[in-house]
Amino acid sequence: MAVPQGYTKPARYRFISPWAYVTGPVACLAALRVSVLMAVIVLLVLTALIAVLLRVGSDLSSEGVVVRHVRSHSFLPWSDIREVRTVQDWNFGQRIVVVGGDGRPVVLPAPTSKTGRFTEGLTRIRDEVARHR
Repeated sequence: MAVPQGYTKPARYRFISPWAYVTGPVACLAALRVSVLMAVIVLLVLTALIAVLLRVGSDLSSEGVVVRHVRSHSFLPWSDIREVRTVQDWNFGQRIVVVGGDGRPVVLPAPTSKTGRFTEGLTRIRDEVARHR
């Protein structure tokens, strides 16, 4: 199998689904039927939630993968990843799992098969791990 020369452009995969951008205004309009104050509160809560969830995900670069959670992040160099596999999650579909040199599996928060670009992310991770072996 021919291994690509590598990816030069970093890739960002976020946990939040594009559906959040559609459901937000719909929820705001539904709250507007109750009262203007309720609509403003719903809009503020949804905006805060989307802002937090936009931080959760994975950043892929030529050096490795940065795994971002709400309150923490970690970096895994490609050379330290010894296995890439997938796992079926009951509510998020398929997710990517990388196993570090210490044998510890790390489930990536994004991409997932339900948030999009899953196949692209899985292919890129497998290509980078194979390239750095």
